[in-house]
Amino acid sequence: KDEIFDLVRSGLRKRAVVSRGNQGAGGASTRSAALHCGADLVEAMGDIAAPYINDLIDHMFGSGLSEDLIQCLHAIATCVPDRQRGIEDRLLQEISLCLAGTPDAKVICDPIAFSRRAAAAAAQRLATRFQGGRKNPWMMRRGSG
Repeated sequence: KDEIFDLVRSGLRKRAVVSRGNQGAGGASTRSAALHCGADLVEAMGDIAAPYINDLIDHMFGSGLSEDLIQCLHAIATCVPDRQRGIEDRLLQEISLCLAGTPDAKVICDPIAFSRRAAAAAAQRLATRFQGGRKNPWMMRRGSG
């Protein structure tokens, strides 16, 4: 078992290097084959593959987001349902990283944090408007204006 998963991880590592801009043998079709091979192994072995799944998934994400990756993750989550939540969380992290530059979607989606950022930005805009001899309204409220 160890040797088989090592071969798949090795194939995914090589494909990750190629997908990051280096030219060489092996491209999308080889990367796709390595992804599907990993998912097929998990499907065939079921719970016996449990000790290998997390590391395998890490290497699968290293090949980059793709339709093949999503298909393979879906196959693994269907076969080993107790891993579905972790797979979904990891996928959300990757998407957040790609779209917003942060691996934590809570930073983007948290209404309280967003409200604080929006309020701070609005306060900064107001403070800027009241410069140039006029009193700062925030200071007047505190009794120091």
